[in-house]
Amino acid sequence: MQKRKNKFFVLTPGVFVSLVVLEIALRVIGVVHFYSAGAKETVKSDSDTFVILCLGDSFTFGSGAPNNNGYPPPS
Repeated sequence: MQKRKNKFFVLTPGVFVSLVVLEIALRVIGVVHFYSAGAKETVKSDSDTFVILCLGDSFTFGSGAPNNNGYPPPS
């Protein structure tokens, strides 16, 4: 029983630290990729206008919804 507790208290912080390191690495890679792709400027719009980007597949478009009733509406 004591060996199980020791393994648990060694393994749990190890997994946690590994996940934190992975998160930091992915964020750094994302920032590097963002700036290397030339996306340094954001979309400029009026102060009362919001820009919404929808990523997805046919369900994002409104698959099965009546015409002109999907989100985002077809342009």
